[in-house]
Amino acid sequence: MKNLMFFLLAIPLFFSCGDASSDASDDIKKESSACEFVQIQKDMFNDILNGMPIEEANKKYAKSKDQFEKMTKENKEDFEEFKQCTKGDNELNNIITNITDFAKKNRIQEIEGIFSVITIDDSVYE
Repeated sequence: MKNLMFFLLAIPLFFSCGDASSDASDDIKKESSACEFVQIQKDMFNDILNGMPIEEANKKYAKSKDQFEKMTKENKEDFEEFKQCTKGDNELNNIITNITDFAKKNRIQEIEGIFSVITIDDSVYE
C-alpha cells in the first residue's frame, strides 16, 4: 500500500519534467525566429534615436547581428519568414525613416543595423 502511494505521487513528476523540456526548446526557437530579429532591429534603432552612441549600439547588438547572419546563411526558409515579418510593418518603416533623418541631420554616412543598413549619399551634404 505504501509503495502504491509513492507510485501515485511520482507519476505527475514524470509528466511535468517532460513538459518543461519541450517548453524550453520552444523558447529557444522563439528567440531565434525571424520576427524576433525585426523587434531587435527596432530596439537598436530606437536606442540610437534615444541618444545611445552608434558604437555602443553596435557592441550591444553584435551578438544578435551575428545570429541573424548565421540564420540567413543556414536556412533560406527563415529568410522568407523574415521577409513576411517586415512586410507592411509600419512601426519598422517609421523607425527606419526616423533613423535616416537622424543620419542626414547628424551627417552620418552609414548606420549599420541587424539586417538594415542605412546609407546616406554624400550628395545630400552638398
